[in-house]
Amino acid sequence: MEHNDCSLLDERVNINFEDAKKFILRGLEPYKVIIIDFPDPVDSGISSLYAIELFSQTAKILSKQGVLVCQSNSPEDTPTVFWSIGKTVNMAGLNTLEYNVIVPSFGLWGFHLASHFKLPRVIPSISVHQALTLDMPNLFTIPSSIKEERGKAVMNCLKNLNLHKLYKNEIEKW
Repeated sequence: MEHNDCSLLDERVNINFEDAKKFILRGLEPYKVIIIDFPDPVDSGISSLYAIELFSQTAKILSKQGVLVCQSNSPEDTPTVFWSIGKTVNMAGLNTLEYNVIVPSFGLWGFHLASHFKLPRVIPSISVHQALTLDMPNLFTIPSSIKEERGKAVMNCLKNLNLHKLYKNEIEKW
């Protein structure tokens, strides 16, 4: 509780412990913030969570002024997976902005911000310093070796689930 200053007890916070697909497909009121922390796409079942169909439904429950963040795997270890998640979110109709941060237990880890509006590269100061660097602009600096892999990104859809295959190929290279 000390690290998050009791933020999860705030009346504006809703935490839902249920199947993500069922929750998203319910046609909910728009959310201002959506945090997606799906597991790594190790198989077709989890890969289906990262499909354009689910991201399109998620876009429908994101308010016009809202922002979504999606964990997108390690851009260092699985760059094609990282860029493919971003591409799929973008193809679902949202503007995306990639960033990366060192997570002590994982190393360099990637995320995508997404919204209905163009996201600025200058993020206002926020008070969550335990999880983020004080040098916010540095979060949006993607190493050139990772940027080079962007062209290999593919869209993941239910008729052609491929994210788990990409993940396995990249993990095998370790």
